[in-house]
Amino acid sequence: MKKILFFLLITMLCINFSGAKGLQLDNQLSKKEQLVAQMKYGGQKSSNDSVFYDYQKSPALAFTLSAVLPGAGQYYADKKWWAVGFFGVEALGLGLWYDRKTYGENMEDEYESFADQNWSIKDFLQNLNKWSKCEVTGHNISVYWKKGDEYHTHTLDKTLKNKRLDGEITYNNLKAYLQDQYGDGELGAVKDRSYYENIGKYDQFACGWEEFPTEENVQNTDTVFMSPKRNNYLTKRKKSNDALKFATKSLTVVMFNHLISTLHAQLAVKQSEKPEKGQARTRESTGWQLSLLPSNRKGQFVQGINLSFSF
Repeated sequence: MKKILFFLLITMLCINFSGAKGLQLDNQLSKKEQLVAQMKYGGQKSSNDSVFYDYQKSPALAFTLSAVLPGAGQYYADKKWWAVGFFGVEALGLGLWYDRKTYGENMEDEYESFADQNWSIKDFLQNLNKWSKCEVTGHNISVYWKKGDEYHTHTLDKTLKNKRLDGEITYNNLKAYLQDQYGDGELGAVKDRSYYENIGKYDQFACGWEEFPTEENVQNTDTVFMSPKRNNYLTKRKKSNDALKFATKSLTVVMFNHLISTLHAQLAVKQSEKPEKGQARTRESTGWQLSLLPSNRKGQFVQGINLSFSF
């Protein structure tokens, strides 16, 4: 049991030593006496049975601190204003990212709900022949035929138009075709990401929006008709996309802030260790002391450890 405790003690001391410059013996012991002391007590002083370690700040630790929280490594290196700056950029970047991301996602839900209420596959198919720009070519959307729990999807494209519907797509024609193929069911649009982009962005889907003019009111069929609802939809979608793009840029700033902060923290620590010209290196103001408490009992090596920090 004692051997196990001794092994754990030595392991813990080695871990603590890894962050320090090394072991400093502030006494007048000879080299032989110092070596014996190191082997017997880990290098404790003869005067007060303690070991003092000259702690110098670690660039690796500064790097790690700033990698976790920008500014922490600078604070560790006593660069307080730099710490405030890096932490401020981090807080601002994360705040903007969260605000814009939340707003963009809320607007996304809003414009999708608006489209569900004001654009329909039925209106689009019924108005295909009323305006030359409404067609099933170029950009596509898909429709589904639901029969019970079964879903069958088809893309509205030239293949469906020419090979399966005899060159003409109408709502009734498509519905009859799908009913013959799969039996009684329900026709609807597959509302994926492309669907919500295409119905607002491209003129070929404009006739699916409410407020689309009747054939008699369209004086020039080659003129794009921007109904108020389609325009409203595009405005909402643009706000959502702009907010989400801004959120992505904010997150990029945060990532670069982490990178720059880690590199700067290492340089700050190394710079702080360099003495000014003409001056000798002085001990760092931040340090720690570790004392081994020897035991007077027979067969016991030490009875405890005393660890203290100074700032």
